[in-house]
Amino acid sequence: YKIPRHIPGASTTMPIMRIDTTSLENYKLQFERFLSVFCIGKDLSMVKLCIDELVNNVYDHSESEIDAFIFCQFYSKTNKFRFAISDIGIGIPEKINQYYPDLKLSSTDALIHALEKGVSTKSKPHTFISIPNRNSILKGISAEAEIYTSDAYGKLTKKGIMHYSPNPIKHFKGTIVDISIDISMLEDKDEDMINEFDY
Repeated sequence: YKIPRHIPGASTTMPIMRIDTTSLENYKLQFERFLSVFCIGKDLSMVKLCIDELVNNVYDHSESEIDAFIFCQFYSKTNKFRFAISDIGIGIPEKINQYYPDLKLSSTDALIHALEKGVSTKSKPHTFISIPNRNSILKGISAEAEIYTSDAYGKLTKKGIMHYSPNPIKHFKGTIVDISIDISMLEDKDEDMINEFDY
């Protein structure tokens, strides 16, 4: 008998939700319940840590006029799920240029500076580099990510390589981080290392 990858007939979409730091823990519980239907036997701790970092980035850096918004969907054909977190703050390039005015960076160069150099605009643990930190969270689960922020765009491949270009969305305000994760790349839970057994 082989345990199915997911429960047939379950809803594949978690509706868009508005969250802040006070509702983050409750959202993560809902998120885990939702994904556990599709990630049977998989460890979601790294994914929840990623959500932590992304939401805290909004409140530490973005100066958003609203809270963060998050959306999640499972795709059965590819066995992947995607989640996106957005805000309507000043954007990563503007924030970087505020703190490093002498550099006078373009939007794309500012995004590169934030993500490649590991810089932070505040002495807080949730620095900009934690968004697509290819040496830790996302690379550890072979995730792919897209970042839309002001006039800049960045894409992280599952091999941990970043590509940058101008934002294809004109007159964009704020930041969106869109992450895609292949469920097969997640670690197994300790108590569920064996996914197949015989009667």
